[in-house]
Amino acid sequence: MTLPGGSLPWLTDLGRWIARVPYAWQFRIRVHGRDRVPLSGGVVVVANHSSMADGPILFGVLPRRVTFLIKQEMFNGVVGYLLGKIGQISVKRGEADRTALISALSVLKAGGVIGIFPEGTRGDGGVASAQNGAAWLAKTSGAMVLPIACRGTY
Repeated sequence: MTLPGGSLPWLTDLGRWIARVPYAWQFRIRVHGRDRVPLSGGVVVVANHSSMADGPILFGVLPRRVTFLIKQEMFNGVVGYLLGKIGQISVKRGEADRTALISALSVLKAGGVIGIFPEGTRGDGGVASAQNGAAWLAKTSGAMVLPIACRGTY
């Protein structure tokens, strides 16, 4: 399975539609290079993170289901429950969260897509510093690394 255990693929697809359609209405989203996203095999998506819109937009516009590593603080209440059901993984920032990395590794080895914002937080979009999780996942799983730049969301 290319989503973590406990995920509901139909809910993930509904979430992707919700992330894509309202944002397309509100913003002038343009995607360049969508044809370069491999349609099979493990992929580590590495993107800059300058606004709260980056994750939902990527979740909706990528041509495959993607599991993001999302800060643990987001996994509270209804939002947290839904994040888990649409296949997202809770990660403790600022430390090597072994549980999150092993879950992400299993998604990659099953041929899935993992999305990471390597700075671990929002910034100005320049990715001034990065954590090692994305590199470790790519090296350990043998997955392809797909760099993505989100522009204009800051």
